[in-house]
Amino acid sequence: MAQRRVWTSEEDDHLRKLIDGGASVEVAAVKLGRSIGATKARTGLLKISRKRFTVRPRVFGGAD
Repeated sequence: MAQRRVWTSEEDDHLRKLIDGGASVEVAAVKLGRSIGATKARTGLLKISRKRFTVRPRVFGGAD
């Protein structure tokens, strides 16, 4: 079984920057050398929003 590593403040800062910059949790996990589950858990603990917003085209009035 792999030994657990404690998250450092530098890793927390890097995680915030990655997520705020639009990286997915999966990408952040790879860059930080962490599992996806550990990275998701850390974003929750630090209250880092992982919500993704999609831009939808605006619909203007019907064809007249």
